[in-house]
Amino acid sequence: MNDQQLLERITLNPKVMVGKAVIKGTRLTVECILNLLAHGVSVAEIMDEYEGLTHEDVQACLSFWPRGARGHPINGDGQARRVWFLKCYTSTHLL
Repeated sequence: MNDQQLLERITLNPKVMVGKAVIKGTRLTVECILNLLAHGVSVAEIMDEYEGLTHEDVQACLSFWPRGARGHPINGDGQARRVWFLKCYTSTHLL
């Protein structure tokens, strides 16, 4: 599956999860999946936890991540993506 096909699995709708990027047909946010992966949860464990979720859905979240950060340019060394991810993380986990 190419990147474009993967990205078609992700949708943004202001009426669903306050406009956050979600896996199409679910209320499962890209941010949630990335957070689980960042904390060491395996793809298999995520798929077991969320019935109907596929490996391609998780791949779509990973593919979406750098593209989602493009709207937050800070510098060209990947800092924007780190800041975007931290914003997503801290919005769901108060420090």
